[in-house]
Amino acid sequence: MSINEPISTIMTRDVITVDASDTIREVFNVFAQIKIRHVPVLEDRALVGIISHSDIAGLSQDASDTDFSKVDSLLDVMTVKQLMKGNPVTLPVHHTIKQAADIFLQGHFHALPVTDHNELVGIVTTTDLIKYMIRLSD
Repeated sequence: MSINEPISTIMTRDVITVDASDTIREVFNVFAQIKIRHVPVLEDRALVGIISHSDIAGLSQDASDTDFSKVDSLLDVMTVKQLMKGNPVTLPVHHTIKQAADIFLQGHFHALPVTDHNELVGIVTTTDLIKYMIRLSD
């Protein structure tokens, strides 16, 4: 085991995705049911963004002076495309675990979609990286 192994060593291959046209409530339910915090967003099968649990949590923070029923109704009318981070930073599948760590350190990211010739093939998170580093130290 080495930090120079390919990112495919630690990435999640069975990626849960949402569609850009899904409602915020639909993605909120995905987060609640599957216990994940980041989901790549697809439009016509192409990666167009990423949405996180904190993006949705920010809705209620932004509306702190507003009636919560208004915030709740937003979940049903607002789409993922309206809230997601577009043009996400991605990691090519041939990059190493060290290169992923460098990207995490440079940006304010906690998840990176992994691509092979612009096709989504996985996702890696800071949690994946920490777990790997712990295994390295054992």
